[in-house]
Amino acid sequence: MRHVSSKISLLGTVSALIFFAVNTFGQMPPVKVPKASATPPPRVPISVPQEDNTWWYLMLLVLLAGLVGAIAIWYKTKKAKGSDKLDEFDDDWDKDSLDADAELEWFRKNTRTTKKSEKGSKKKKGSKKFPKGLPQTSKVLKKQNAARLEETKKKLQA
Repeated sequence: MRHVSSKISLLGTVSALIFFAVNTFGQMPPVKVPKASATPPPRVPISVPQEDNTWWYLMLLVLLAGLVGAIAIWYKTKKAKGSDKLDEFDDDWDKDSLDADAELEWFRKNTRTTKKSEKGSKKKKGSKKFPKGLPQTSKVLKKQNAARLEETKKKLQA
């Protein structure tokens, strides 16, 4: 359904752009307007071109194409919804239903395992075992910080 709505919005956007373009070209003057010059041009009677309503016909054609497209999309979505309705009204209630007894039994079995895992997670924070031979960073950094602190004290006293 989301794919169809994006087509409809794209169709609306394109139709609006075409509509505004046709209106813009329809308002343009049919004859070039001469630029103002120092000497006025001679007054010659200009024959006004006869309007043949071409722009109106083009606008009606664009609107008719948009209407036909909208009806076609509406018909396709209506047809697609009609095929989905057959699946919605199935009387097979057991197909997607849950068995409450089986779910409660599974829950009882798994709550025991979670209680055991919670007991194991209550270990002391300092009881982590590090591999032997590696320096423990907390002890190393504390010694270095203490040494730096003593050096700065000596410098300040001197």
